[in-house]
Amino acid sequence: MVHVARTAFLLCIFTCAVSSADEARFYLGASVDGETRISVWVVDLETGLVSPKGSGQPIVNPSYMCVNADSNFLYSVSERNNFEGRKDGSLSSFRIDGRDGSLTLLSTVSSRGAGPAHVSLDRTGRFLLSANYGAGSVAIHPIGENGGLGSATASVQHSGSSVNERRQGGPHPHSIVTGPKNEHAYVPDLGLDRVKVYNFDEEDGSLSSIPEKDVVTPPGTGPRHITFHPEGKFAYVTLELTSQLAAYAYDDGSLREIGIYDMLPPAFKGDSSSAEVRVSSDGRFVYASNRGHDSIAVFRINTLDGALTPVQYASTLGKTPRNFALDPSGRILVLHNQSTENLVTFHVDKKSGMLSPTGHQVSIGKPGMICFF
Repeated sequence: MVHVARTAFLLCIFTCAVSSADEARFYLGASVDGETRISVWVVDLETGLVSPKGSGQPIVNPSYMCVNADSNFLYSVSERNNFEGRKDGSLSSFRIDGRDGSLTLLSTVSSRGAGPAHVSLDRTGRFLLSANYGAGSVAIHPIGENGGLGSATASVQHSGSSVNERRQGGPHPHSIVTGPKNEHAYVPDLGLDRVKVYNFDEEDGSLSSIPEKDVVTPPGTGPRHITFHPEGKFAYVTLELTSQLAAYAYDDGSLREIGIYDMLPPAFKGDSSSAEVRVSSDGRFVYASNRGHDSIAVFRINTLDGALTPVQYASTLGKTPRNFALDPSGRILVLHNQSTENLVTFHVDKKSGMLSPTGHQVSIGKPGMICFF
């Protein structure tokens, strides 16, 4: 499978109290005039038209972001390998202005490892979890009442390798999220063919490994991103190196495999790798991106057992779709194509789950990830 360069930046979509019912605001991390910035954009939910609002906040390589539940703080990685003279990336927190979405930098701290690729909040909003793809480590940072990040409460180094010598010569945790009860943290490690499971203490932000709960994926599949069903019954993991999607049933912290599904149409011949995965807010559909085939694979969820049925392989109208997201109402899907540097929107048929182009797209410099809340 072809390896797609990991140098894209981030798009983070969010709704604000000041948005109307027919539009949603989002953050876009992109290169503008040679400088990477996080800026505010708006998508019209009727037409899919997107437009920028303001010049934005300068930041180094914001390749993944998240926003807290109250929409007053944003957190971003800076995907780099040198911070304050150490072989680390960094994490930054920003205050969100509720009137126009503009950002004020609050804090920047070490990610406790090189090449951070993912951040998420625990379900209390008191801790920021991060995965350092380059260093092969994960970390937890506490969040103060003012939104600032404190010194890490946990930092864990992974070890090991798997069968793909080029991509799996060492550990590469690619995402980290807490489960439905906030008692465990789940870390898909592309380099180990394993979803590592930790006990997570929401009081002190500590992590402790539970090897017996780890999920082992088939050799050479490379688990990348994980997301949970809105009802907490199922989890879905993209297997990057084989463009597949793994489905699991969630039970008291453990994940039991339901099935592994090809994300590519049977007639496709060529190299492709998967990236992002999202579940619709009504819990009826899963969407996952293919880079190489350059499509969004759409699956219908059997809400009784979590099994998947393929619905559509929708062209992304560009090359190398790294990330995408559904607006909170589920009416519009916004994605970026990394290689062709275009931002594209699609209408979502909420009955069938299928995507259709809105006819609107815009050229931007090196976009990246999309996150709704």
